[in-house]
Amino acid sequence: MTTTPWQRRLQREVLVNVGTNVAANGAIAWLLFRDTATISLWKAEASFGYDLLATGVILAVILGMILIPLQRRALAKTPELLEDFSSDSLPPSPWDFGVLAYRPIPFQLIIYGLSGLLIALATLLVFSISGLTTLTPLQYSVFKGVWTGVLAGLITRQIIVGSTLDILRRNTSSERGSLPL
Repeated sequence: MTTTPWQRRLQREVLVNVGTNVAANGAIAWLLFRDTATISLWKAEASFGYDLLATGVILAVILGMILIPLQRRALAKTPELLEDFSSDSLPPSPWDFGVLAYRPIPFQLIIYGLSGLLIALATLLVFSISGLTTLTPLQYSVFKGVWTGVLAGLITRQIIVGSTLDILRRNTSSERGSLPL
């Protein structure tokens, strides 16, 4: 199966953001908690529940703030990425079904932040249900690195797909004469 330039760009961007976030967030977690014997889910001086909630929101919003304009600009400057490309050739079912791409950036950032919060809450629910309420600093650092890498990959993929949908819509609308409201 032949990959298109757009697919290669998507793969590269996702891998770069996954790798960067695994390394950076794992290292930050280690630096924050390395002098602690155990890290509790909620009830301790060193707790990871609040850290995951804050990280989920902040990471998703920062990725949106950086990647939405960069992707739109890159796609506008390199139209060859979109040659012979239609929304039908996008990866299957982005989680917002393409609706978020047509919204103003502040609205998108709010939705990404809420998505990060919901993913963090779901993760903490799994921790609570499983009874896993304490981790060592090394365990938490590895977990947080992998967790933020996965979150960054999901959000990055969605931003690139959404930006592509937005550029395609703008190109189609400009060919017809004007952008729809």
